[in-house]
Amino acid sequence: MPNVTGFLVRSNLSDTGSLPRTGGWTGCPDIIVAGTTAISKQDIITSYGSVTDKVLTQGLTNYVYMRAKNLNATPLTQYAYVLEVPGSLVLHPEIWYNQNNLLGYDAKNTDTSCGQPPIVHKPGPLTLSANGGQIVATDAFAWKPESTEHHCLVGVVANGWSDVLRGFPSGGYSMDGLAQWIYNNGSIGWHNVNIQAITSTVYESQISYTNRGQDSPITFTIIAENIPVGARVSFSSQNSTTEGRTIGVDWTIVAAPPDGKPVNPDFEVGTTLNVNAGYSTIITYRTDFQGTTPPANFKMHMKATVATAPPAPKNTFAASYLTADSFAKSYYRSHSATTIFRDSAGAVVGQGLSGYRTTLAAAGSPFGDDDDDGDLETSVVVVVGSHTTTPVSS
Repeated sequence: MPNVTGFLVRSNLSDTGSLPRTGGWTGCPDIIVAGTTAISKQDIITSYGSVTDKVLTQGLTNYVYMRAKNLNATPLTQYAYVLEVPGSLVLHPEIWYNQNNLLGYDAKNTDTSCGQPPIVHKPGPLTLSANGGQIVATDAFAWKPESTEHHCLVGVVANGWSDVLRGFPSGGYSMDGLAQWIYNNGSIGWHNVNIQAITSTVYESQISYTNRGQDSPITFTIIAENIPVGARVSFSSQNSTTEGRTIGVDWTIVAAPPDGKPVNPDFEVGTTLNVNAGYSTIITYRTDFQGTTPPANFKMHMKATVATAPPAPKNTFAASYLTADSFAKSYYRSHSATTIFRDSAGAVVGQGLSGYRTTLAAAGSPFGDDDDDGDLETSVVVVVGSHTTTPVSS
């Protein structure tokens, strides 16, 4: 019985690469269906023994990944393609087995002249590179299903599109024929998916981000202004960092403001992770109003922030103090409600979160985005001085 050579895309969890394969073939575990929340490459690889099969949402950006294992003893690089197949056309591959049905990925548009959008959708494939015996995963394919019609996803790993076409099924297109096609090709997988309709108003937007600085812990935050209590927000990045992690926060319910009113004037939620220099991605962020009415003055946007480490010590006393300090303390100190922010001339521009925002938004601010390219820029907060203290009331 022959074995798969090169990348194996399993037909089921029991598939070890012996041809022809047997068992179930409509739930390929190496086509990762993640829904609207991205999954890190690290998690995709470590979950090799399980199936991820989340529900997709019509009209929103959903994430799909390909995973494979190099059964060769030597390194291998090939391309991963994913085709979307409407349920009504499953038995007619002569219609859907073409480049028009390939899933693509979102990317920054380098040509925004003549009103071109800042984010464009490019067709696949994505690259898989692995050492011998290694399991690897692609970055995310991005797909916005236009309807809730039942779909299937077909994943193919090959040297190029001509090789993909070479694997085109021949003979009868019965269900048994499709099954035999999958069973006889170890680099092809099939995964049925479910698509749900949007049942409330959802705003979705995208922005590109590139870390033009050094490797740093960076905090990414979604800021929703004038948002009804009970709505929810989330964001996800398309690509993983070199550590294999993605930027993102899962759906988070908007809490009531301190005054208890039904609209929160400033709701924020974020996450901090190490981001390597040169890392580039597309961040998709959204608000689901969950049956509430979007206020006319509602806004949402993203913020990326890095706090600098404390300044270098000038003497032995300062050195001993700074040894007890930390990057984390500096970061939280800069976001304290009692922190005072000053401009370059020393004038107080505000305190706490409002002062922080005023500093970043100030005209000519060194922290702002001066290139006006529409990208998310990393803001820098310089922390100077000791920890803040809370005044004691008499």
